[in-house]
Amino acid sequence: MALVPLHEDSNDLNSFTFDLGSQVLSTRMKEFSSELDRYISRNQKKIINDKNQLTMELSELKETQKRLKNEIDAYRKRDQELEELRMAQKQEIEASQDTISNFTQKMKEMEHNRATLLNAIEEARISIQQRKEEQQRQKEIISKQMALINPELNFWETTLGLHIEGVKDDVLRFVFTNIDPSNYTRPFSCTLDLSEQEYKVVKCSPELSTDVLNPIIKSLNISRNVCLFLKQMWKAFKTKAIENGSESS
Repeated sequence: MALVPLHEDSNDLNSFTFDLGSQVLSTRMKEFSSELDRYISRNQKKIINDKNQLTMELSELKETQKRLKNEIDAYRKRDQELEELRMAQKQEIEASQDTISNFTQKMKEMEHNRATLLNAIEEARISIQQRKEEQQRQKEIISKQMALINPELNFWETTLGLHIEGVKDDVLRFVFTNIDPSNYTRPFSCTLDLSEQEYKVVKCSPELSTDVLNPIIKSLNISRNVCLFLKQMWKAFKTKAIENGSESS
């Protein structure tokens, strides 16, 4: 800025003063403009940085939101799977409980049946034991009778042609000869089963009618007298032989 001498006129002074003010204003305006530019530049960078930061944060928030949504969906899916698994396990437990209940009921039935069967076995054992004892008693009775009638049996064997065969345990066959006048060697036999408490004739040869045979068996079961039984059978066979002889003639 140039200095103007003081002795110049007032117009020059006024011009100098205005010129000085314009320069100051211009300088200030430039300074303000520079400061404004710097302010704008600083704030623009800050705004850009803030915008970029905000964009990054928004992007991160979106990623976080997406990740959280995926996690929530995964948790919901997992929760649904767990619920389905829980329901399946509940059904399995209920089915297992039904199976256990049925098995328990069957076990109770089996225990009851087992107890019933054991009782039946025990009753059968007692019954068999009683039958064995009775059979033994009857055998002893028969043995005593046989001992008493041995002389008579010897007579029957030698004179009447009787002999006794053992078919199997507790089964005897009595064979008579010297009955049929037309054929003294013809055998007449009856098979006696002594295994039961009630004796029974299982076979006769020749056959006798039930009207003839049943009273003889009934008498034997009442008296247990084998000698009497043999006499009655001999008479029945003798009558049969005579009837057959009469029919033949």
